[in-house]
Amino acid sequence: MSSKLEIEKICEWCSNRFVAKKTTTKYCSHDCNSKAYKSIKRVEKIKNVGEQIRIQEYQKPLRQLKDREYFKIAEVALLLGLSKQSVYNMIYSGKLKASQFSSRMTLVSLKNIEEMLKSTAAYETRQVKEPELITEFYSTDDIKTKFNVKESWIYRIANGENIPRILNKGKSYFSKKHVDTFFKRKGFFDNQNIKEWYSVAEVGESYNMTLSAIYSFVSANIIPKKKDGRTVYYSKEHFDLAKGRELPKEPEFYTIPQAMQKYNLTQDSLYAHIRSKNIPKIKEGRFIKISKPFVDRIFEKPIIF
Repeated sequence: MSSKLEIEKICEWCSNRFVAKKTTTKYCSHDCNSKAYKSIKRVEKIKNVGEQIRIQEYQKPLRQLKDREYFKIAEVALLLGLSKQSVYNMIYSGKLKASQFSSRMTLVSLKNIEEMLKSTAAYETRQVKEPELITEFYSTDDIKTKFNVKESWIYRIANGENIPRILNKGKSYFSKKHVDTFFKRKGFFDNQNIKEWYSVAEVGESYNMTLSAIYSFVSANIIPKKKDGRTVYYSKEHFDLAKGRELPKEPEFYTIPQAMQKYNLTQDSLYAHIRSKNIPKIKEGRFIKISKPFVDRIFEKPIIF
């Protein structure tokens, strides 16, 4: 069945306008088609001849070296397909033996080249690393909740960092390992132990610093930071230390066994002193700790009951 299409095109051989019945038609007539085909074949033959000439010219100096026993450095480089510097490096390292007759004349024998190639260790094929099977994933809601980020941010970072993902029932899930690695690199997990933060405004008010001064200071001193929405916060402890401000010292405490051992007390005697002297104490889990300075003032010398 003949096509009813009529497409106006330009012949790629004679450049005349013609009406084609197929979108793939390139030429206006059989004559133009034949001429174009012969032209393409002619170009291919010329290209093949040129390639053969190039190969022959490359092999010509190699054929001249065929029956030689001794070679100059440049000829060794040509024979091995290396640079002259690579040949010199092999000579300097002792891998290739050479005879130096003068500062401008060094010869290498064919026997020494063959010995070097025989003594070289066999090439070890690299082990193909098996792709790691990913079994743990975060949903977008998991990432938003844990890392306090927006959904649009998740997809942008996932694409930029090539984080593996799967699609299950229309929902995207991201590799847990790759997501955790990204946030670890950004210092997220280190920041979990930091309890107090400065906002940029608070830093400027506390230390009378301009915005550019703040940014330069935190960059130079590597101050930990976090971002909540569009607001950036800096670690209060690290900023104060970098500025030379002393942090309040934490109170020191003895555990019950430590106080008993230091002052040679029984447990009952120590608890009696805690009650009678009102020694400050705190409880951490199942353990009780008592104020070190207070205990030291009471028991300046060991007391045995």
